[in-house]
Amino acid sequence: MVSKKRLQIIFVFLFAVGFLLLFIHSTKEEHQGIANKSENNSGITLENPIYYAVFSSNTPNGESYRGFDYAYYLPMTALAWERIGFRSITLIIGSRCEWENDPALNLILTFLESRHATVIFISAQPDYRTMLSQTARIFAVNMKEFPGRPRDFLITSDSDLWPLHKEHFLPRPHKDVLLVHSECCEPFVLNNKSYPMYPMSNIGATVSAWRQIINDNHNMIANDSASILNYFEEIFGAQARRPIVVGQETWYMDQQMVSIRLSEWITMHGNSSIYRMSDKGFSRLDRNKWEVDKLNQENFKFRFDAHLPEKGFLPIEWKSHIQPLIILMYGENSWEHEWCEKYTKVFLSKMVNYLEFSQLTL
Repeated sequence: MVSKKRLQIIFVFLFAVGFLLLFIHSTKEEHQGIANKSENNSGITLENPIYYAVFSSNTPNGESYRGFDYAYYLPMTALAWERIGFRSITLIIGSRCEWENDPALNLILTFLESRHATVIFISAQPDYRTMLSQTARIFAVNMKEFPGRPRDFLITSDSDLWPLHKEHFLPRPHKDVLLVHSECCEPFVLNNKSYPMYPMSNIGATVSAWRQIINDNHNMIANDSASILNYFEEIFGAQARRPIVVGQETWYMDQQMVSIRLSEWITMHGNSSIYRMSDKGFSRLDRNKWEVDKLNQENFKFRFDAHLPEKGFLPIEWKSHIQPLIILMYGENSWEHEWCEKYTKVFLSKMVNYLEFSQLTL
């Protein structure tokens, strides 16, 4: 028979072991929490970085359905970036009130925000809205609503451009800047100095690098319509406030501006933190030669992105051009395909002020 004293010793021993195991477990959880969520001395969190894509849209002026070419794609563009692991930031030139009070625009906004996109409205006079819809995205990191942290990654894009080949758009380890299609354009000359042209579709960088690129060589933080216009006026003069015309020099002001700032940043920080993504072996699915009917899952893998056709919401365009691409991206029986189809049907039902529905049925 075990003595009372021995039972007491065993009980104390088991209690001590239990307490020790509990202490070890709680300490381990605490250290894991610190590793995942704490901040270091620089204020940068140690969580995994978040990837963001930023693209913009003007507010359609109601004169023609053509104004919806870009706005219509916004929710599905956010979905396309979600497909490869990116969250979306959408800059809309105009007011939330304008969008909420228009049936079609309110639908776009509802579906866009259902994809958990960050939507930032930038108020501007009508004369400057087109210019700002192109140029504002490079200043996204300056906006007060911007959700990113310094070590997160932000890549520029267009509302009518869908990423396809995931590896083309992911940041590289130990690189601050990612240049996609960096050799596609000829250099340009400004103020008797030559600069390489880096296309806006796409430039990626850590948030901290973006802030250096955009802000370090300028005496003010551009984060609204007035300061963005002033920023461009300092470099391009009066043409920064002139109407934007497709194909003319002002059409490329955003690319030229970011190319100048990138060149300055590279001069200071060197090329070692730049990664230039090669397009070798890949190509774009382009609206000017839309060959989606010739694609299958095997050769689809060699398209890096898709520049979408205009008027994609019209039934004939949807059925022959957009829907086949969505099926290639997500699968015919996917919830994404169903979601896009539902969105387009409801969108058309809201366009009664712009389209004749007697001949437009899905």
